[in-house]
Amino acid sequence: MWESNIYDMEASIFNTILQYITKFGPDHWMVVLTFIAIVITAVTFNKNQKFIRKQQFESTFFNMLKLQQEITNELEFRDRKGRILFFKMFEDMQVFINKKEYIDIINKISKYQNIKNPLVYSNIRSLINELGVKGYKNINQLPIYDHYFRHLYRIMTFIDESTFLDKDSKYIDERYRYASILRATLSPYELVFLFYNGLVYENFKALIEKYSLLNNLRRDFTANAEYDEETLMERKDKFEFDKDRFQTKVKGDKTKYYISAFEKDSSLFII
Repeated sequence: MWESNIYDMEASIFNTILQYITKFGPDHWMVVLTFIAIVITAVTFNKNQKFIRKQQFESTFFNMLKLQQEITNELEFRDRKGRILFFKMFEDMQVFINKKEYIDIINKISKYQNIKNPLVYSNIRSLINELGVKGYKNINQLPIYDHYFRHLYRIMTFIDESTFLDKDSKYIDERYRYASILRATLSPYELVFLFYNGLVYENFKALIEKYSLLNNLRRDFTANAEYDEETLMERKDKFEFDKDRFQTKVKGDKTKYYISAFEKDSSLFII
């Protein structure tokens, strides 16, 4: 908006110059030159301000990326630390649920009787396969990643709300480019966790869809939630992977990702 006003001002000044020349003729060139000098000053000021704002934005953005990597490196559980923890916990590390309220719900609707507390699975994949996204949300070890996801969300809101990246259509690609830089830092299993995290937290899901943060998600890395999480009955769909199961071409579905989470859709940007 600010930049748009500057350009409007420049156009207004040029129109004034033309009107002045038309009315008074070429004998008043000194006045015309003064107007031109004002225009040049305004354009130079605008470019300098844009450059300064870009420097400030990028300085903050890349510092946030650095902090995100530090947070990732400090993740720790049992004898595992850092980025490898995403892979290990999803594929090769025992997880459990001992939240009584959730287990009571399972006992009421499950085909099994008297499920014990805690409910133990060999890894997150097998837990999701049987209990779905609600099961993922209730994993006891999940809070290990709270700081990681809070800061990742903060980076995305910084990109999305930045005044430097105007909401004019010509800045859509620039805003998207910074989100792509962030996405490029995420490992395959970080994307898997992000996929399920977005299905749990609606605000993050909206940003994932807007900036196609799951663009590089491998379908075969996601689990296969074969049982409906509300009834724990076997689903009737024929999907083998959750990436396919939880995506749709219908906007606004809270339980599935709009297709833009996986490929860019510029219509989601406010212009």
